[in-house]
Amino acid sequence: ISHKFRHPLSLPPNETFILQYEARSQFHFRCTSAFIKLLTADYKPQAFSNSTEHIIEFGPERCWDFNQTRFTVITYQEDPETHQKIKIEHKMKHSHWIPNDEITHLFTLIIRPNNTFEYLIDNRSMRNGTFIDAFDPPIFNMPYIDDPTDVKPEDWDDRILIPDPNAKKPLDWD
Repeated sequence: ISHKFRHPLSLPPNETFILQYEARSQFHFRCTSAFIKLLTADYKPQAFSNSTEHIIEFGPERCWDFNQTRFTVITYQEDPETHQKIKIEHKMKHSHWIPNDEITHLFTLIIRPNNTFEYLIDNRSMRNGTFIDAFDPPIFNMPYIDDPTDVKPEDWDDRILIPDPNAKKPLDWD
């Protein structure tokens, strides 16, 4: 099933985006999915297929022992040599188990302007994180700038644990 909005979605800066829908498995299937895809602006309903370009994929997916929520963000970059568009799938590292029943469930994805996300099932938080550390590969790189002039101090100690020579057991220690 696909539907084209009358107008493309556009978010004002610093606004939270919420994607929410209900799904119910009418039969207890071994392999099924009910995820939703947000498609790109050049989407044509009559040509909809699994290969239709999209930017977000979110929702439950179940097949045998694989039973989790899918959250994938798709980015497209231009190859500097061939100038062709390359699709990159950024998949959430640790998905959460999903209900395996025939009851209607509410799936919610919240994307905040500070580059964090949260997904909920039946208004219960299942996973949250940032677009830097929760996806493989990361959607955004760490905001890190290397300082080529930094050096370790001469008295630097590389031991993981350093005993405290002044530490004493408490008087009531057994």
